[in-house]
Amino acid sequence: RGRGGGKTFRVRMALEASFVDEAEIVFTTLTSSSRRVFRQLTHGFDTVLIDEAAQANEVATLIPFLHGARRCVLVGDPQQLPATVLSGAAQGVSFQRSLFERFTQLGAQALLLSVQYRMHPDIRAFPSDAFYQGRLIDSASVTAAAAEPYHAVHPLRPYMLFDASGGSQQKSATGSLSNPVEAMMVVCLFKQLEAVLQQSGQSVEGRCSVITPYREQRAMILRAFAALCGGEGAAARYGVRVSTIDGFQGQEADVIIVSTVRGGATRGGVGFLADVRRMNVALTRAKRSLWVVGQVSALRQSVMWEKLVVDAETRGCVIRAADPRQLFAGVVPVERQEAAMEQITRGRRGTNSGMGGSWGEGSARGHGGGRSGGGFGRDFGGGGARGGNDSGGRGGVVHWQGRRYAHPPASSAGGRSGNWGGEAGGRGGSGSGGERGLIIQVPPPPSHAAASSGSVGGGGGGGGG
Repeated sequence: RGRGGGKTFRVRMALEASFVDEAEIVFTTLTSSSRRVFRQLTHGFDTVLIDEAAQANEVATLIPFLHGARRCVLVGDPQQLPATVLSGAAQGVSFQRSLFERFTQLGAQALLLSVQYRMHPDIRAFPSDAFYQGRLIDSASVTAAAAEPYHAVHPLRPYMLFDASGGSQQKSATGSLSNPVEAMMVVCLFKQLEAVLQQSGQSVEGRCSVITPYREQRAMILRAFAALCGGEGAAARYGVRVSTIDGFQGQEADVIIVSTVRGGATRGGVGFLADVRRMNVALTRAKRSLWVVGQVSALRQSVMWEKLVVDAETRGCVIRAADPRQLFAGVVPVERQEAAMEQITRGRRGTNSGMGGSWGEGSARGHGGGRSGGGFGRDFGGGGARGGNDSGGRGGVVHWQGRRYAHPPASSAGGRSGNWGGEAGGRGGSGSGGERGLIIQVPPPPSHAAASSGSVGGGGGGGGG
C-alpha cells in the first residue's frame, strides 16, 4: 500500500464491518466466515444455517460458530459424498466426517425433505428405492411437466442404460481410467439429442452435461467432442459441461449422460464407483433424462450396481450390446465415428486393459505372465493376451468395419490378440521385442473365431505370436 493506503484500508474494513453488523442475513462460505470483518461484529448471530452440511468436515463447519449462535440448522444429504480428504492418516481419524454425520450418529433425528423438485419420475424411481427407502415424492411441478420431444425418439427415453459391452477400460500413466468406446457413445448420444431438438425448433445449448468418475475419461470425452463437434472447445461451445461425478455434486442439468468407464478387466470390481454415495450423486443430477453408459457385465460386480441393472432390465430400460455404429449412424456416419475413434486414441497406450494408440495399442505390464492391454472387448476387438516368461503380452488387435489395427508396444513379447466378438488371447512366447504392428485390410472375422495379431515378434530371444 502506498502512503495513506493503510488508513484507506482501515476505513474500508470498518465500513464493511458496519454493513455486516447491520445486515439481517449474511451469506458466506465456511472458510470466509473466519475473515477479520466477522471478528469486528458487535453481536453474534441468532441462527447459523449451513447448506451442503454433509459435504463439509467438522472443523470447517465449526468456524462460523466462533461468532456466537443461538441456533444451528444443518441442511445436507448424508447419502451423498462427504468432504474430500486425501490423507490416509486424516481418514483414519475420520477427518472427513461431517458435523451432520456426527449428530445423526449421536441419535439426533434428521428431518427428511421427501418432496423432490428435480427428477422426472422415471429417474427418481431407482434412487428413491435404493437410497431413501422409497420415501421420495414427486412435486406437482415435476408430475405436471410436459414430455420432452426427444422422449418419443428411440433410444432417448427419460431413463436408459446403454450396455457398452464392446468397451474396455485403459489405465493412464497416472492410474486414472478411460474408455474410448464409451466416450464415442456419449458424444453420439449428444448428437442424436441435438438433432431431435433442432427438428422441434429448440437448441441443445446448455441442456446436457456429462459426468464420469475418472479424470482421464473426462479428457477422453472432451477429445471425442472435439473430433465430432468442431474441434477444440466444442463441448464448451455447446454449453456441455463435462465433469467428474465428485465435481458435479450439488449441480443439475436437463439431460445427464453418465459414463461409468469400467469394463474389460478380469478382476478388480468397479473401483470407487462402488461407493453408493458417489453412485447416488451420479444418478440424481438429471431433471428430464438420465442415460447411463457402461458395461453391464462389469457393473454386475458391484452389489448396488447389480440392483440398478436388474431394475433397468425389469423396466425395459436396457439397450443390449449398444453399438454407436448401429444406433447413431443416421446422425454420425460410421466413417466419421471410425475417424474420430482413431483421432481420440492416437498415440495413447494402455497399461492394463483397453486400447490405446490407433485403436488397439496396449502396453505390456509386469513380468512372467503380465497382462497386456486388450482391444475393444467383445464388439470392437479382442481382449488382452498373457505374456510369457520375462515379458508382458502384446497389445490387442482391434477390428472395425473390416479393418484390423495391430499395434503391439515397442517392447513386448508375442501372444495372440482376441477377435471380433472374442474375449481372451493366447499366451505369449519367451523373449522380448516385437515389431510394430501393421494396419492390414482384412474382412471381418466371423464371430467368436480366433484371429492372430498382425505382427511378428523380433529382437532379443524372438517373441512368439
